[in-house]
Amino acid sequence: MKKALKIIGKFFLGLLIIILVFLLIMFVYHRIMLNKEKKYLVPLGQVVEVDGHNMSIYTEGEGEHTIVIMAGAGMVSPILDYSPLYRRLSDNVAENEPEKIEQEMRKFIAELDS
Repeated sequence: MKKALKIIGKFFLGLLIIILVFLLIMFVYHRIMLNKEKKYLVPLGQVVEVDGHNMSIYTEGEGEHTIVIMAGAGMVSPILDYSPLYRRLSDNVAENEPEKIEQEMRKFIAELDS
């Protein structure tokens, strides 16, 4: 009985070591690939600091009205996902500076809170 437990214990220990080595190799590979991909990860639009966080803002069009499209639901690239929409609307939409958009968003959020 003790011999069978030793064999099972060695099997699980070996399996654990194999899993840990595999995870270590995958971690190192992931870090290497992240460094290689950095040159391709250029944000579209402008990067603006908002409350200590960087936010990518894209503006397009001219006109008297401003439309702000805020993405959600974990979209990978809302700028690309919404491009058909804002391209159609861009003829009638004003191109604003990111700071003005930030002020308008803060005003809008303040109105929602009250």
